[in-house]
Amino acid sequence: MSSAYNVSLAAPTYSETYRNISDAYIHLSMLERLWAAWYAYMQNDVIATGLMTFVIHEVFYFGRCIPWLIIDYIPYFHKYKIQQGKVNNLKEQWQCTSSVLLSHFTVELPQIWLFHPICAYFGMSHDVPFPSFLTMFYQISLFFCLEDSWHYWNHRLLHYGPFYKYIHKQHHLYSAPFGLAAEYASPIEVMILGLGTIGSPILWCALTKNLHIFTVYIWIVLRLFPAVMA
Repeated sequence: MSSAYNVSLAAPTYSETYRNISDAYIHLSMLERLWAAWYAYMQNDVIATGLMTFVIHEVFYFGRCIPWLIIDYIPYFHKYKIQQGKVNNLKEQWQCTSSVLLSHFTVELPQIWLFHPICAYFGMSHDVPFPSFLTMFYQISLFFCLEDSWHYWNHRLLHYGPFYKYIHKQHHLYSAPFGLAAEYASPIEVMILGLGTIGSPILWCALTKNLHIFTVYIWIVLRLFPAVMA
């Protein structure tokens, strides 16, 4: 089912659009109907993808950080801290959060907005139904390998001489790092390392013409979790 065809089922509200999609495509799962209704309601694939991608990134990044921020203030868990004598205060955490948010809106948001046009050019799909679990599994596994290699070698490079002094040093500001600091970095570093995260799916899409953006969302979420945890 193409996005262009969905437009004929669009309604003034998202809930009405969802009902129209549900009535017309009863064979789809609820998630697939919610997805199709979103694109039909927005009637602009670039905006629909851009907004969804940005919101997913923010919700899962900060959502994964919040439990650890709460645990930091529960005395019972302090015995498990590796660096027990180093605790980042609220001012430092807010400084980190505001800097990360600024980076998200000024550096990552433009990249996210360009992602759909680039991948659509190479043949990325955003229609329903979604790809099979097996397809998503092997593609995401490949993305982990490609991105991990990219991240490893570029991270080593960023620890070299002037690259560390002028780019990577910002990321090491906090001697007792916490989850929110996962994406606390120079805009240049954000672009370099972010290219591995987004570039892997783009490369795969360009070579195979076989990629669904839903798979990319699952990949981004799974990549954010170990970033915050580590």
